[in-house]
Amino acid sequence: IDGGAFVTGETAGLVRELLPPDVAGGDASGAAGLRLERRQRLTVGGDQTIGFLDLQAASRLTIVGPARVVVESADLQFGAAISVDASGGPVEIHVVGDLTLREFSSIAATDASPANVRLTLGGSSLYMRVLSAMAVDLVAPDATLRLDAYANLYGRASVRELDVNEAAGLHLDRALFDVAPPR
Repeated sequence: IDGGAFVTGETAGLVRELLPPDVAGGDASGAAGLRLERRQRLTVGGDQTIGFLDLQAASRLTIVGPARVVVESADLQFGAAISVDASGGPVEIHVVGDLTLREFSSIAATDASPANVRLTLGGSSLYMRVLSAMAVDLVAPDATLRLDAYANLYGRASVRELDVNEAAGLHLDRALFDVAPPR
């Protein structure tokens, strides 16, 4: 954790051991990709399998629960967002490969509760660029999570390695540590 970075929330040791979760996500190879052009909006629900997810600047993908979305890999460009409406049921997003959130991009539930968005990652890299944000329950046991300056992750992060740079924040939600990770 670099100078100026910070961790908030409960950081005391847990009473029980946390076991590395399994990431049994699914296969998106051969699935059609999805590209949302600048400022384009799309709403999906239910079970979805998507190849490469490419959200261009200021575009928004809304996922309505209950839903399980499997994506080969994803790149959210400047100001793009994945918004989750879990009012009808839980939402899980599984990225088979890597995920990049570029400047000002975000992944979060409409009610801002990290418990409503389970994000699993099978790849080795989750890169959050400057001023990006996620409010999720993140399970990425083989990944390095890199938070650039002023990037913020709210919720829980189960990752192999953590790289938090200047003025970035990791905001732990203790309530998520009482929720069993996926097996």
